[in-house]
Amino acid sequence: MAAVDKPATSADVAKLSNVSRTTVSYILNNVPGRHISTATRDRVLAAAEQLGYTPHAAARALRAGRNQLVLALVPDWDMGPTFSAGMEALNRLLADRGYILVIHSHSDTVRPLTALWSEVRPAIVMVFGSLKDEHSKALRTAGIKYTDARMFEYLSGISRLQSEHLWRSGHRTLGYLQPSHYVPRDILEFRRAGVNEFCAEYGLASPRQFTLDYGLKSVQQLQEEWFESKDPVTGVIAHTDELAAFVWTASSADFTPGANALIGTGDRPIARLGLTTVGFDFDKVAFFWAENALAALENRSPSEHLEYPGWIVHRQTA
Repeated sequence: MAAVDKPATSADVAKLSNVSRTTVSYILNNVPGRHISTATRDRVLAAAEQLGYTPHAAARALRAGRNQLVLALVPDWDMGPTFSAGMEALNRLLADRGYILVIHSHSDTVRPLTALWSEVRPAIVMVFGSLKDEHSKALRTAGIKYTDARMFEYLSGISRLQSEHLWRSGHRTLGYLQPSHYVPRDILEFRRAGVNEFCAEYGLASPRQFTLDYGLKSVQQLQEEWFESKDPVTGVIAHTDELAAFVWTASSADFTPGANALIGTGDRPIARLGLTTVGFDFDKVAFFWAENALAALENRSPSEHLEYPGWIVHRQTA
């Protein structure tokens, strides 16, 4: 078996550049008030580059009195590719400001989380979803800043956009369709709030709600309650593209212009078969997340509101 190369150390840099480890530390960590010649500094930097050595991030943060780590707590949910794209954009934005994003998927247990931020000591914790009172208290006790509550604020904008599209198409009885499998309460509340607020503002009846499992019996029940009733739902807002596509193919309802209308969320690949849906600008969502985190770090007021950064993708069903 081939030997595995060990990572370079400050001692290796000191040996190659013929200086002390203390001098290496002063140069690589930009310690002020040290009189080091330009020639020595260049020699040490060249040795570090040759060996591929960088100072340990935690040690550098300790010396600087601050940490550049941003810890994102992401619950153990099936968020799909849409959320992943937002996190990728967030990583780019924070990197541009000199921060390192660390993503941690967590459960509801207390000890692992408290152990995590006591060891990592991030500059700030970004909470996606709900945070238990025990966790919040532990963060405050540790003196670590955190942001929460607004990470999914943009979600209500999705439902408002869906509702407005159906309303402009002449539909006045709307229904919100959600899956029977587990969906985080935070996400559902924001999504349903967007539909409820739109209906209230435009004088429409409260939206119907239906929880659908991926079975024909459930689809038949949906048809009876929504499409075959005396006051039928004509505009269907689906929680996801996958849910909308299932109803579209499994139901006998006529989702064509002038009949019922169906709109999904996310513009996922399955929607390209003909499903009207909502597209996302993930960079704008990530900018909202990043700005709120940076505002907390910099002790300033966060953004007041995020206008939903999305658009309707017109296809066959609405």
